[in-house]
Amino acid sequence: MKKRMNHSLLLMILFPLLIGESAPKRPMQPEDLMQIRRISDPRISPDGKRIAYTLATPDLLQNKISSDIWYIPISGGASKQLTISPFDDHSPCWSPDGKTIAFLSDRNGPKNLFLIPVNGGEARQLTFSKTDLYQPVWSKDGKTILCGSRILPEGKTDVENPTKDQLPKCTARTINKLPYRHWDTWLGDERNHVFLVNISDGQMTDLTPGDNDAPPVSLSGNRDFDISPDGNYIAYVAMSKPGYESDRTQLIIYNRKNNRVNPLSDKLDRSVEEVGLVTGQ
Repeated sequence: MKKRMNHSLLLMILFPLLIGESAPKRPMQPEDLMQIRRISDPRISPDGKRIAYTLATPDLLQNKISSDIWYIPISGGASKQLTISPFDDHSPCWSPDGKTIAFLSDRNGPKNLFLIPVNGGEARQLTFSKTDLYQPVWSKDGKTILCGSRILPEGKTDVENPTKDQLPKCTARTINKLPYRHWDTWLGDERNHVFLVNISDGQMTDLTPGDNDAPPVSLSGNRDFDISPDGNYIAYVAMSKPGYESDRTQLIIYNRKNNRVNPLSDKLDRSVEEVGLVTGQ
């Protein structure tokens, strides 16, 4: 909902500029919306001097939207395009030293992590996940990236649509749990899990294994996990009772030193909606 409101506000601001003051007045048409490029995912660089963002460009004839990574100086000036691709490059994430930007792209299939130097150079693929990744968070020590992915739990087979291999045209589904759909996407038997990606080799470690959504399926778009500045703790939200989507969401802390999991909000009679970790002296 928040993203739709932001797009609507952007439309109200930019549309008069796109059609020009001297253009004859006429009712807005659906094609006019497809002429507006959309800005999202703003991320401030560690030195506070630049903003990386996603710029999406609609193509009415091809009936698709491609997006690229750009950045612009906070003090003003020309924007610089980092990626040029007919695919979907989005979710920029600065390295702690500000020299590299990680982003997600579907240029080679599922949405994976790519790294590109800010001062010029080609993007290289870091992960080779078979499922889409989302919401990357770069650790302060620069060694890892935290992200989410929706995967089929280990040892579990897809039972919601068991005939998809033998009858590929069959769209019937067996549904015995909630939630089963997120906007226009079937959730299936996959589960949301949090992964830690090693920058040196792209290896992914599942931090929330099991047949449960951790973090839960979210309709708000809030950040559901984060890593502490010292890299020792990872916070994420999870349902009090795994698999029960109407329960309270709790704040969970994972200690990387001893691999222990500690619920922090089990005494709180409210759900945790957004996560952010800081360390104090």
